[in-house]
Amino acid sequence: MEVLTTCTDPNYGKPRDCGDLMIDEVFPKQSIMEHENSVYALDANPRGGTFASASHDTTIMLWDAARIKRVSTLTGHAKGVWSVAHSPDGSQLVSASPDTTARIWDTKSGKAAAILRDHDFYVSTHIF
Repeated sequence: MEVLTTCTDPNYGKPRDCGDLMIDEVFPKQSIMEHENSVYALDANPRGGTFASASHDTTIMLWDAARIKRVSTLTGHAKGVWSVAHSPDGSQLVSASPDTTARIWDTKSGKAAAILRDHDFYVSTHIF
């Protein structure tokens, strides 16, 4: 089986447990063509059931993993979204963009809970 997404331990960059969301169980040789541009990142919700995709089209899409259906689309970044990561409890998602912001999203409402601005350069990665 191949892992749908990889996670990194914020301490030392070592892989950590991302749950058991596997390509063979979720995507049996199937492509999802919902984003309007390249997908830069995927992250599985550690509570299971959903995952997020981040795209150059400036959006983040939240997905029902069992049905392979889009649940919601998060908008607000002015440029592509380079990375996403769920909080340990799965209730929030953090995103990073070259628009010089990082955003923290509520995964239930799909609304930005916080916008971290005023970075001097683009934001390319993050950890929760």
